Amino acid sequence: MSLKQITELTQQAFSDTGPLARLIKNYTPNPVQIEYAVKVASVFESGSESKTAIGLIEAGTGIGKTLGYAIPLLAYSALTRQRVAISTYTVQLQSQLLSEDGDIHTAQQVIDQLTGRPLVIAPRLGLRNFVSPIRVRCAIAEKGMTEETASDSIKKFILWADTSKTGLFMEWHALHGEIPSEFSISDVCCEHYLPPAEKLRYEVHKERAKTADVIVTNHALTLLHALSSSKNILDDSESRPLSILVTDEADRMESAAESIANNSASLMQIRSLFSQQKDPFSKSILEGIESICDLARRFDPEKEANNEKSYLSLRDNPSILAQITDQLDKITPHFDLAIKHCSNADVKAEMDFTKKALSIFNARTQKDLAGVSPVIQYSQVRRFPSLRLVNPSPGMIFGFLWKNDQQTGEESYLDSVLLTSATLSDGQENSLKSIANAMGLFRAKDHILITGIFEPTDFGKISIVLPDAQSPLPTLATGDDEFSTDSKWVDYIASMIIKAADNGERVLVLTLSYRDTQMIADVLKERLPEPGLIIQHTDTDPIQQLLDRFKQTEGAILLSPCCWEGVNLPGLVKHLVITRIPFSPPDRVRADMIRESMSKKGFRRHTITSTIFGHSVVHTRRKLRQAIGRGIRQRTDVSRVWLGDKRILEQNGKLRLESCLPTRFVPMLKTAETFLLDGGVLSPEVKEKPKTVVWEKTSWI
Repeated sequence: MSLKQITELTQQAFSDTGPLARLIKNYTPNPVQIEYAVKVASVFESGSESKTAIGLIEAGTGIGKTLGYAIPLLAYSALTRQRVAISTYTVQLQSQLLSEDGDIHTAQQVIDQLTGRPLVIAPRLGLRNFVSPIRVRCAIAEKGMTEETASDSIKKFILWADTSKTGLFMEWHALHGEIPSEFSISDVCCEHYLPPAEKLRYEVHKERAKTADVIVTNHALTLLHALSSSKNILDDSESRPLSILVTDEADRMESAAESIANNSASLMQIRSLFSQQKDPFSKSILEGIESICDLARRFDPEKEANNEKSYLSLRDNPSILAQITDQLDKITPHFDLAIKHCSNADVKAEMDFTKKALSIFNARTQKDLAGVSPVIQYSQVRRFPSLRLVNPSPGMIFGFLWKNDQQTGEESYLDSVLLTSATLSDGQENSLKSIANAMGLFRAKDHILITGIFEPTDFGKISIVLPDAQSPLPTLATGDDEFSTDSKWVDYIASMIIKAADNGERVLVLTLSYRDTQMIADVLKERLPEPGLIIQHTDTDPIQQLLDRFKQTEGAILLSPCCWEGVNLPGLVKHLVITRIPFSPPDRVRADMIRESMSKKGFRRHTITSTIFGHSVVHTRRKLRQAIGRGIRQRTDVSRVWLGDKRILEQNGKLRLESCLPTRFVPMLKTAETFLLDGGVLSPEVKEKPKTVVWEKTSWI
């Protein structure tokens, strides 16, 4: 069998006389999709045990990305009889991939027709993706209910928890939507401490995945698999090892790595929590935390002259680390007893969360995980200490899946890896180096690197409304390192939303926080003649219920900080309001670590600053491209994009608005309108060129 057959099968599948033409009504070959699929096939054909092939390939919304990688991936599995995997970040995409009418099922049928080999596809998810009937009943009891007095929705949930063959929350979501609002998934999911019978469905799920040809998993499990020295999370010694991994939503792999590698516990919050309890076990915990706080105060690096570091490395101070772990070993047994003596359900949950955070810190510190540094982090003003695990380059964890050891002769674990997403870059292929650097791909001798960017030439249309150059900034400085949202900016944004909603079309408003959402919604409720059209997302609202209301309500205005990605509303988002630039300042501790490391290597200050802030700028561009994708979900979509943060007008090369747009929409900047302070819209024929706006250093909050 020649791997070149993968490209041949891929081209056959997408031809106008191929299997897709027979399976999909009115199928028309998409040249850009075919080009993307052939590029993906070249990645799979290039890899080997001695040198992993890694593809960094962007496929913009409208390409048909999933089929584009699924057909060559399943062709490889059918031809080689090797196991392959697809990893995603969001549950929504996992559900789409595994649905009976989804693209993976279509690809499965296509490859069956072309090769005569039916492939087995199965999910592989973590334990907490499964419901626990025991914990469901405990949660009901804690809320003062019984099964007899519970609502109909809770009774339906109990019945499903008891009788479901899979026990996966994904199944419930597909059948009924969100779980009953009285619960959170963390209240009713399986945990490792539960009896074996409670985890039986999970064990069956794991065994089925081991024998599948294609598994669909998530980034968290993929990264844990990468960290495992025996690679036994997705494989085991009895199964065929994975040969190829496709990571969809690859732009979120680093975020997933951060959640695994970084762990934090605020000592002041823990002290406050247990100082309110009167039992002897809480007192013992409090004494241990006080001892650790005392250590943190005595060795605060700020006490040294000219030292403004935000952290103390415990790897560099092993005696301090030993004293901290000794205290944690002493207080850990007291947590369960303190929780048992507490009568407040919310406090008990916070105690349990604290126990887990400290246990993770202690366990990972003692394991000496590669790249993970235990530190004491200090708050910027009051120097409050927290225990934290930090990985300066969390994306490097992913690299363990293809890393080979030249000295020992150890071969790469995977033959090929594909990293793909609709927003890997800022539209320029050389910007893919940001992802490459984050995952250690600059060491070209270890692998074959293949890159590409594919974007549809005709998929949706947008028009752009820019903010007035004289409009207020979103934030006001109220003191040292303290900021608040400017009420004048809130009024300006509210006026923009009202203007967008003028003709009764739906408006999706993207915010950066629930606080901003509340402030803007309050103004809208006062000023709109029909405040019932406002759908405000609070931190207790299931987002799917709000999206359903948005679909059902003509002229609805949905305000949410959670709709920047993963929201699919084809034909509905006629107006998209982006309130703020989604800039996340660099993590202080990680920035300090990078600064210290680069300084020791002789890098200039300008280069160090560019390195630290460069990643945040690229992330901002990607997030804005994702946001615009909420308005364009199908070929016929037309959306008007309103930008409410005047910092987007800056022309000095930092953010560059044209880099925040899909390439096909960049020409729309020439015809962009401006929303004026008086509530009018200025057309490009009569407006003056906006003046350059200089971003103050403090205005990124």
